[in-house]
Amino acid sequence: MSNAGGKVSADEIEKLIADAEKEWVHAVYVLSAASGMRIAETLAVDIDTCLSPDCSMILVRQQVKGSKIVEYLKTEAGYRIVDLCPETAEYLRKFVGDRKGPLFPSRKRTSPVSYRNFLKRHLTPSMKKLGIKEPGKAAHAFRRFRSSILAKSGVEEDIRKFWLGHENNDITAQYAEQIREDNVWRQTLAANVRLGFKIPAFVPKPIVRNVRKNRQVVEVAVVS
Repeated sequence: MSNAGGKVSADEIEKLIADAEKEWVHAVYVLSAASGMRIAETLAVDIDTCLSPDCSMILVRQQVKGSKIVEYLKTEAGYRIVDLCPETAEYLRKFVGDRKGPLFPSRKRTSPVSYRNFLKRHLTPSMKKLGIKEPGKAAHAFRRFRSSILAKSGVEEDIRKFWLGHENNDITAQYAEQIREDNVWRQTLAANVRLGFKIPAFVPKPIVRNVRKNRQVVEVAVVS
């Protein structure tokens, strides 16, 4: 069951990750929960232009719309740098390997993974299967979780809003520039906050498909 505050708990995040039937889905869950990025932003990450060489920073400047990447975001505040803790950066380096281009390409590798298909085929069914209830859209679960981790860790509201891409009308332009440019300071904060959950190892799972055989529909398990 979800915690009393109505937000997805660390235990539920771990169950979601462990339930991923494909490695790239596992990675989307991990990265979204560790960064607080919107799912559309996560799916649009490009290895060459959005990731730092050590995978510790993500430059957020595009998102997925339908099955295309567009270079505009929900708000101006969405254009930001998201810092990852060392554990997440190490996970991401292993997932990236020596690949180039989109972090989460479609099967044909000519376009990104569709936002709608990701929700319909993976996240929403998994949350229903596990009995995880999230107020509002399922895609907000990871952002709500990361926001709560940052608050519990004592991260100041200004940097929380910066990492999450929330508008902050109180912050001065000078301070905003300082936050954006001081990579060492932000990286130290991210390392202190850490993940807030444990990353379950990815375990390939059989996928059950309906197949016609001798005029009957039967279930056949295939390994992804």
